[in-house]
This record gives sequence, C-alpha cells and structure tokens, in this order.
Amino acid sequence: MHTYNNNKIQAIFFIFVFATLMTCCQTTKPIPEIVTTKLTAPLLERIEAAIDRYNPQAKIGIQIVALQKDEVIYQHNPNQMFTPASILKLYTAAAALHYLGPSYRFGTQVLVEDLNKNQIGDLYVRASGDPNFSANDITKIANTVKQLGIKNIQGNIVIDDDQFDGILWGNGWMWNDMINGYSAPISALNVDYNRIAVFAWPQKNPGDPVGITIEPYTNFIKVNVTAKTAEANSSSSMQFSLIPPGQKQAKGASPTNGLIKDQTIYVSGKLPKHKTYQYETFSIANPSLFAGFLLKEQLEKNGIQIKGQVKQGETATNARLVDTITSRPLSESLIDIVKFSNNQATETLLKAIGLKVGEAPGSFEKGTKAVREFLSQEVKIKTKGLVNADGSGLSRYSQTSPEQMTSVLRYMWHNFRGGAEFVATFPIAGEDGTLNSNWKTSPLKGRIRAKTGTMSNICSLAGYLDGTPLETYAFTFMINGSSFDGEQCRKLFEQILVEVLAT
Repeated sequence: MHTYNNNKIQAIFFIFVFATLMTCCQTTKPIPEIVTTKLTAPLLERIEAAIDRYNPQAKIGIQIVALQKDEVIYQHNPNQMFTPASILKLYTAAAALHYLGPSYRFGTQVLVEDLNKNQIGDLYVRASGDPNFSANDITKIANTVKQLGIKNIQGNIVIDDDQFDGILWGNGWMWNDMINGYSAPISALNVDYNRIAVFAWPQKNPGDPVGITIEPYTNFIKVNVTAKTAEANSSSSMQFSLIPPGQKQAKGASPTNGLIKDQTIYVSGKLPKHKTYQYETFSIANPSLFAGFLLKEQLEKNGIQIKGQVKQGETATNARLVDTITSRPLSESLIDIVKFSNNQATETLLKAIGLKVGEAPGSFEKGTKAVREFLSQEVKIKTKGLVNADGSGLSRYSQTSPEQMTSVLRYMWHNFRGGAEFVATFPIAGEDGTLNSNWKTSPLKGRIRAKTGTMSNICSLAGYLDGTPLETYAFTFMINGSSFDGEQCRKLFEQILVEVLAT
C-alpha cells in the first residue's frame, strides 16, 4: 500500500484545480481536426449530376461540414480561389466580434465652445465611426442643444471626422458605381449610410404625377418630377437620374462620386397603379459636410440661429462635452449590417477595427490587416491565396476558397464569446433579410441561416443548415463565371442542401 505525504497531496490537488480553471475559462473550445467522410454513392451521384446540369463551364466550389462530428461530408473544388462577393462580410463580422466584442458601443461626442447663457461659439460633433449613425441621431443632437437653452451659435458647426483617414472608397471598387447608394463613401461620421433614397408611388388616377419623398428628408438636394401614374398592370418605365430626361451624359464627362449640395435628381417615366412604390438610392460625395448640413437644418427647426458655416475640422482643446450619442451594442448593429448586406456599414466597421487595434486614424489598410491576422492566428486557416481587398466583398480583387470560408463558420460555431451573436446576424431562409423571398415553400424554409453574395457572373451562399436533431451543417457555395441569374444559382444550392437534409 502506497502512502503520500501532505505536500504531495497538496501539489496534486493544486494541479487539478489549476487545470480545471484553465479549461473553464476558455472562451473558445479547441476545434478538433476535421476529417472527411463520403456521402453514399447514389447521393453523391445526384449532387454531381445537379452540378453538371447547372453549367459545365462555370467554376463551382463547395464545402459542407457536419459540425457536431467535424466531418466534411461533401466538397467540390474546396481549395480553389473564388471572388466571393458579399459573403466576404462574414470575415469582417467575425473579426469585429473578436476585436471589439459583442457589447461594444460607439460614442459620437457633442461639444460646445464658449458657452455663455444662451449662446455658444463653435458647435463640434466628434465622430467615432458608428456604422449605424442615423438622421434620428442628428435630431437628438439638435434637441440636446435646445435643451441647454442655446438660442444662438455665433461660430461654426464643425464636424471632426479625424478618427478615420481620408480614403473614402474601398480598394477595387468600380468607379462607375460610386454614385449608387450601395457604393457610398466611408467616413468617421456617416448618416443613414451616406446615401439619399428617393421613393415614388402611384396616385389614384392615370396621368397624375407620382408621389415623391426622400429619406432622410432634407433640402440638401432638389428633386424634379415629371413621372406620371400609369394604368394598372402596365409596365413601369420609371427612371431616377442626375441627367434631365431626353439628354445624354456629355461625351468624356467624368463619373460623379456622389451627390453634392443643390444637385438635382430627375424622376421621369411611368409608374403603374398596381405598384406599391419604386425607389433608387444615391451616394453622398462628402458625408461629413452632409451630416453638418442635416444638423444645421434641425437646429434651425428648433429656432436656433447659426451665424457661421458647416465645416470639417479638429475639436478645440477648450471645447466642453455636453452629450454623447451612444450606439446600440455591436451584436445588434451587426444584425442590420449582415442581414441586409450593407456595404457601407461593413466598410465603416472595417476601419473601426483598424482604429481599435492600432492608432488613429482608422483605415482600410489597418482593418484588412487585422482581419487577416484574425483569420490566420485565431481561426488558424491557411491564408495562402486569400485576398481580403476590402471588407464587404464589393471589390473584385478579393479572393477566398470554400474551405477558408467554412473554417470561419466552424470557428464561430464553437466560439462561446461571439458565436451566438454571429449566427444571429444571418438572414433566415424564407423569413428575413436577403433571403426573405427565397425558399418560402421549400423544405429549407426556416432551416437555413446564410449570407448571400451576388455580383455579375458571381453567386455565393455561406451559412448553416439545421439538419437532424443531432447535427447542424456549415456550408459554403461559390460560383464564378456563370452567366445564369441568381435564381438558377439558388435552385442548385437548394437541390444540394435538400439532398443533405434527407441524409
């Protein structure tokens, strides 16, 4: 019979407790090595036949992983590089949860100079890179100034956006996209994603001018309306343009980088009675000055007189903080960003990541570097061939593989700190986001949470499939070089996922 002295017993007990505590304190459990299993031959043949029927010339990459077993159950060109389109947003979202944390909030500061009874010198808005800052937040600032009893601003409205650098568009973004709302510039102060939406809706009688509204409502731009209401069930010929109807853009004219003050949007054509509405979004050329103009409008509505101008500049050292507009937690903000595939907000978040991990100003370069380090050091994926040229996937320079994308899905599924928040941002098939109208009558309805990616000749889908009670699947589909439309892509994805669901 062996005996141990007290010192040995205490040492063994200490080692046991220490090991237990270290295990419990891990925020992410280690992900086991993945293994590969093959589907049954008939099922494999049906999937391969569906791919062949789709388009033999298209470049197709697929990986499907059973998460509980950590097994690859099907893959097709898993290590080839593809242009991913908007599913690249998943890298940015995962990195944001890692670096910032689910509870992170942005704070936009309001400061005043020379407060004296009912007047001040300059009014400052110091931006923080809040991706979801809105016109409602501008109204909050104006109300704060009014509640302070301020009736006169003797100086300027100064927008301090120096937390981000001055590069407004992502690497590889197309020059002829920059006027479009989905390609809006990125600043430290963004209001309603730096775009103006123009809505038109039909009136009661054919021939009546269409109704018009803009969001956010402002006098920053002008709208010229010649569009008319048309008979029900006729075709729509609505146009939203910066060029007057009947005119063509001057030969050799430079493309516009977005709307400027007092620019006119022309709304022409016909809108049938049976339509609910039609709209178009336009980007803003200078987001900070636009935000300042909106604030000036709201202050004047509150009866506050402003002698100075709207300008960009640094906050004075003697300025006094009077309010901070605090954002929702990042976990909530990401739901809006990912479910509706918001390019501008994602790129803003990319710069915010760069700001968090480095010194000001935040930049695309710092953000993409941080995301890549997250992928290589935390997710432990092999980054050879991976190019994250931007954060949203709008750049055609970006490249990644199905295996790399699925590795991030696996990592976040096992991640205690941000995994649940990550999955909650995905659109649900047949229910919301960019999958709202897809698979409503399919067995996949409500059983898929996935991010879409669509550009010309590109179709992607990445996310999770709720399989059996004991298994959930992570999947990535990428198609490049396809002339088929998005609906045909989704039919292929549906065929394959329904086959997996039936296993």
